[in-house]
Amino acid sequence: MRRRVALLLAMLATGACKKKTPPPEPWLELAADPPPPAEDGGVAPRCGAPRRWELGPTTRVGDAPDLSADLAQLELGAAARSGDGWVVSGTRRRGEGRRAFVARVASGNGGTASVDLGPALEDAGPPALHLAAQGVLTAHYLPAASAASRSIGVRWVEGTAVRALADLPEARDDSFALAVASVGGRAVIAWDEARETGSAIAVAVVSWGAEGGAAPRPRIVSPAGSSAEQPVLALRPGGVWVLWIASRPEDADAEAAAGLRREGPAETRRASWVEGQALDEAGQPVGPVRALTSRRGHVAHIAAAPAAEKGAVFVVRDETEAREGAGGSLVRVHLGPDGTVAPVTVAEASVATGADILVGAQRSWLAFLDTGEHVRLVPLGPAHVPAPPASLEASADGLRLLAVTAEGEGGDTFVALRSGAGKASWETLRCRP
Repeated sequence: MRRRVALLLAMLATGACKKKTPPPEPWLELAADPPPPAEDGGVAPRCGAPRRWELGPTTRVGDAPDLSADLAQLELGAAARSGDGWVVSGTRRRGEGRRAFVARVASGNGGTASVDLGPALEDAGPPALHLAAQGVLTAHYLPAASAASRSIGVRWVEGTAVRALADLPEARDDSFALAVASVGGRAVIAWDEARETGSAIAVAVVSWGAEGGAAPRPRIVSPAGSSAEQPVLALRPGGVWVLWIASRPEDADAEAAAGLRREGPAETRRASWVEGQALDEAGQPVGPVRALTSRRGHVAHIAAAPAAEKGAVFVVRDETEAREGAGGSLVRVHLGPDGTVAPVTVAEASVATGADILVGAQRSWLAFLDTGEHVRLVPLGPAHVPAPPASLEASADGLRLLAVTAEGEGGDTFVALRSGAGKASWETLRCRP
């Protein structure tokens, strides 16, 4: 009897009599009590563990890549959610040059159609794209014809058919920024290019009826007196907003008043802010150029939502208060139809990169990296209203979130890319708002 009592006490001490519970399913882990908030004032992680995802079979059109077998060789660009899946642009090396492509991935892993867009400029990056009702509008830099100029190829992809709308001349500079949008049966394209007084924003409008005809003449929309770069386009009723980052040396006014001229390169910090102008469907201005953020700011990045109810939405990363290496802040700005501007700070500091806006049908998300190179997420409600603070998503470290592919009351699913050391893989990540 004493021996059995001693054995029982030993089992209780080691936990051998405790009831064993099966490990939870990965998604059920999100339903458990959340961990306490992070010390930096953040919230509990919103995402579960990522899962490896096998892409369905790829139908290749022309010299387009296979998004599974060729993934490690691809440079992927913009992605957008569509009604029956999602679309992504990219480039890959072929022989001594690069080629651009766009791919549509069907929902439910129903297969992929990869379409070749033709040769691409070596260092320019993937095409810009805009998802329209009947197809995909793209723009990418073409191989340079000379050392002084280059061209932008505007293409319309409907199904697996590609139509060349125009090749637009561009005054060559060091930037490859591009933006495209479809409005009123026309394609609007914006880019930055070199001018005698600095970088400027150019806009061209191409009709859907154009095919290999004369290229429209670009129009400069940014004013003289400051440099302008990183254009983005945001839809508005009856047209589009073209937005860009304007900059000039912080002490430019004081130096001009004193008659001073600098002998060497600029040594002072540059002030930078967001400017914009409303355009109609034909690309003509319907109002003046306006400063939409403080001219004393230090905006380093801008991203715009493709469309928003009751106005346009853009997000900027500002380094005004940042110390060296401390990152910046993230601000979401609502631009109303009447021109009113309403900024909301999403993250106060430690933002290392500009934010990607991942748009879904029910809600959208902001994704960015902090100064520790960790992924942070902020859900956006109707009209892209943020619900801060940002959550720290350690499970997403090393992933590039591309698009929202599924939505539900319990959360949303992202498709993501993991790459490094010559390898790449598709993964999915499910997150609750």
